[in-house]
Amino acid sequence: MKALLTLVLSCYCLWSFADNKTFSKLAEVNQCWTEQKDIPRLPPYRTMSERQWIQTHLSLVEQTLRARDISKLSADQKEKRNQSLNDLHQYWQSGQFPINDQYAYRTPIFIDKYDNFCAVGYLVKASGNESVSRKIAAKTNLAYVRQMNYPELMTWANEYGFTIDELAWIQPGYPPEMNALPVGDGVDGEVLELFADDADDKLYVGGSFMTADGSIQANNIAYVTELAGVYTWHDMNKGVNGEVYAIEKFDGKIFIAGHFSMTMAGSTALANVAYWDGSAWQPAGCTYGTVKDLIVYGGQLYAVGDFDVCAAMSEVNFARWTGTMWQQIPFLEGHVNTVEIWNDKLLLGGSFQYYLLSANAILWDPVNNFQAFGNIIQNEVMDFQVYKGTMYAATKFSGGTDSTLLKKLSGSSWVDEPLGMNITSTTSYNTLCVDVDTFLMGGKFTHPMMMTGVSNCIGLFGTGDWFLVDDAINKMTVFKGRLYAGGKFKKDMEYQGAPLNGIGYKQRKYPQNINDVKNGSGMIVYPNPAGNSMTIKGLDKPTAFAIYNLAGQKLLDGTTEGQVNISTLPAGNYLIRMTNEVNFGIQFAKD
Repeated sequence: MKALLTLVLSCYCLWSFADNKTFSKLAEVNQCWTEQKDIPRLPPYRTMSERQWIQTHLSLVEQTLRARDISKLSADQKEKRNQSLNDLHQYWQSGQFPINDQYAYRTPIFIDKYDNFCAVGYLVKASGNESVSRKIAAKTNLAYVRQMNYPELMTWANEYGFTIDELAWIQPGYPPEMNALPVGDGVDGEVLELFADDADDKLYVGGSFMTADGSIQANNIAYVTELAGVYTWHDMNKGVNGEVYAIEKFDGKIFIAGHFSMTMAGSTALANVAYWDGSAWQPAGCTYGTVKDLIVYGGQLYAVGDFDVCAAMSEVNFARWTGTMWQQIPFLEGHVNTVEIWNDKLLLGGSFQYYLLSANAILWDPVNNFQAFGNIIQNEVMDFQVYKGTMYAATKFSGGTDSTLLKKLSGSSWVDEPLGMNITSTTSYNTLCVDVDTFLMGGKFTHPMMMTGVSNCIGLFGTGDWFLVDDAINKMTVFKGRLYAGGKFKKDMEYQGAPLNGIGYKQRKYPQNINDVKNGSGMIVYPNPAGNSMTIKGLDKPTAFAIYNLAGQKLLDGTTEGQVNISTLPAGNYLIRMTNEVNFGIQFAKD
């Protein structure tokens, strides 16, 4: 009996934890959840896309509103309310929600630029009152329902049997866009490497592909330029005849490395490493095998991989470029996938031995030579990345007993960073990347909580951004303030399966001067639209406010709550920001 009671209590605690976590996420979608007294039993928490969370929010709201006592409504109100709830059901099932690709914070959007209506706007439109929805969008597109001053909306709510508080609960906020966007038409194969040349505003793309952007004969290497959101692909003298795994800028030239061997015009031979002089490929020494990574360290260029240099004719896997040839650095047997700088040393990772002892990760510098760690990483190392002063290693499952594939360096030893992932024989963590405050990992894996059945990228720490794509991610990098991923994937799985073809990006737009605005639930402004004055009220305590136009220019500010004179502002749309422990923003209009 005692064991049974313990089991029941354990199950209850597990359900309560899941319920509380679900509730917290729903309250993030719409803080009106914290006001409800008749919340249904919530489903267990699951990791879902933001679109799926909005669907969950709306489905639960619909369920609750259908169960409420409406005995005081007239027969006509009951009928119209029921029809609107049917419309709401159809709406959330379709998943056609507004897309927030212009603001860096969660915000309502009544109608987006793609003509997607929010839930409340859709209900008004579905009832035959589309002009009311469009009027609201034209004046206060980012406003919360409770902040709106439209007699037409109040009349509609009464006619259809809803309270304003119920409409406010229906209306979600939309987070910054999460789905991956295409870079032109991508490539017809697999992207293995991305290199951002910020000085020249070029993103170099290497891999195993024939064409880029649908028609450009690229042959495994090309570069992309971007202007005002338009991507242009450029070929590089028809590329090379094999895979490109590494790209690096050294001595003002773009070096590429991989597995290719070809004779150029004039009998110029390229053997796995070459450099671009701006119009043609030039040879960079002779190697046999495959070069997997390049790095500039101490003013010199180094290569790692699974190769030997032609002068040595023996396995090397690690070499230094002298300007005319590759100089071997011996004693590593196996293959090296990646190299990174750490504490003024080179950190090499892969699947290799050092003096016949398994290593997979090792340090090197020209004074002390190789230096082993206190313990061995059992699985094959694919990538390294520093995040907030800590070095992390991403690995590929190589069999054996170690199924914790993300490691971090603690002192001189590698320790586990558990992720709770489903580990299979094909699981591989291929790439690590830092984007602003977010630490991301891409590869070939699934998260057990993902409803889509795919992951291939997760945000490990920070804001939790991610790519959801249909196949492996090999490389991530940041270029011109955007996060890019390249790999074997064909389409995005976050929103309507947009075609990507091996490369995609995520865009974060930060309006000038108001990039830290979070949401509008901590303040009230009325009337909205306003005349020559409006009332501003913080929900917690008196705070400072500032009024911006939608281009981000500050026009007015103050520190006193209450009535504010806005007679100097011309008619138009504005954003008001109020600062407390966090920053809140609401859009308003002046007639």
